[in-house]
Amino acid sequence: MTNEHLGFEARRKLAHVLLTFWPILFVFLGLSRLTELAIYVIYLVFMLSSEFLRIRYGYNTPTAILLRSFSRSTVNGTFKERWKRMRVPYWIIGSLFAIAFFGPQIVIASTVCLTFGDSVSGMTKALLRRRRSFIGICMGILVSMILTYALTGAALIAILSSVIGMIGDAGNLVNDNLSIPVLAALGAYLGSVI
Repeated sequence: MTNEHLGFEARRKLAHVLLTFWPILFVFLGLSRLTELAIYVIYLVFMLSSEFLRIRYGYNTPTAILLRSFSRSTVNGTFKERWKRMRVPYWIIGSLFAIAFFGPQIVIASTVCLTFGDSVSGMTKALLRRRRSFIGICMGILVSMILTYALTGAALIAILSSVIGMIGDAGNLVNDNLSIPVLAALGAYLGSVI
């Protein structure tokens, strides 16, 4: 992978962090679950509306800008053929699951795994020039565990959310932006009840 491709992948992962970290901020701001849900439902509606307007009418919407700037299809030459494909904001749906059903520690664990574990895993894979990498997954687990423990002080939640959540990155379960936060939330819940 060239330095140009690594730079592109780094920008993609920065965008990923900026699009997905919000539930952690909500917890530290002390927002109520209802407020968090309302904000994230609005976020989901906004992203879906942006996609509808982009695909249906060709408007230069926020999702159009994101796609032009951060889609791998711009690098691999498939951008034109993939332009009309609907992009579902799976990261919002996965985070909504965690927010709706679990408390602050689990929301933090789920979000850390999606935001930072997935990003570190992706950058490691890019550096190794592989789409799949055991080392990438392990790096995602390690970073998720350290950050989750630092933010929650709960070792078992940190371990189980990170290991189980990153299984969503290792497998082809729907989309990793959906499977990682859902599995991490379930892992964190398991850690909270053991």
